Amino acid sequence: MKTILLSLSLLLTVSLFSRLMGQGEVQSLSELNYTNERTFGMTALSNGLGIDYRYGKRVDGFTRRLWEVDFSSLRHLKEKKSAATQIANSRFVYGKLYQVFSLKLGFGWQKELFSKTDVGSLSIRRVITFGPSLALLKPIYYEVYYRELGTTLQERFDMDNPNHANNYIQGRAPFVKGLSEIVPSPGAFVRLGFTFEYGKRKGILNALEAGFMLEGYPLGLEIMATLPRTYAVPRLYLSYRLGRNIPIY
Repeated sequence: MKTILLSLSLLLTVSLFSRLMGQGEVQSLSELNYTNERTFGMTALSNGLGIDYRYGKRVDGFTRRLWEVDFSSLRHLKEKKSAATQIANSRFVYGKLYQVFSLKLGFGWQKELFSKTDVGSLSIRRVITFGPSLALLKPIYYEVYYRELGTTLQERFDMDNPNHANNYIQGRAPFVKGLSEIVPSPGAFVRLGFTFEYGKRKGILNALEAGFMLEGYPLGLEIMATLPRTYAVPRLYLSYRLGRNIPIY
């Protein structure tokens, strides 16, 4: 979270400097704003990583209607605290039941707040999207050693199993274990962000986007055996976006 806030502060500083000092090939308003957009994003979230595709259709010189598809991982907000109970020399979080992924389909608007004066300057845009979200919960299996059997079994975490409560968990089973048992959980999301577009080539869009996203799941997400279900997931994010401006003829 601190990294995201620091990056945003640095970006704002750079944007002010760019608006004062930026020089380059001057483009008309029609070249800059009277276009549609296609962009891909790579995102670091306060509790996961993600990728997305976004299409923006021009409404007027400063507004675009947005459609997006977003896929990201989702960790429990208190998962790091639970990691204090990890078994030595193992790479897993004690008591974690599911690895969670989130698939979102969004609709919204992009509003240009500050426009570019030339290709070397910066534009600032506000982004609002919302829509359905589907959480995919993949069960996690662990390698559990049974001394009395002299063997290791792959099992899901069970608080009532004494072998799971003691130091017999040797690590996580391969990721493919449990793929056939994925559990879906429907929900919804809303996103508010600000995009800082700094591309220097005509037609090519380079941008950083930072903001806040809230996901809600009425059925709850049972991620940790040692913690209650999660119904609301707040997420800060910082995204790098790359794409193209598409002229409207």
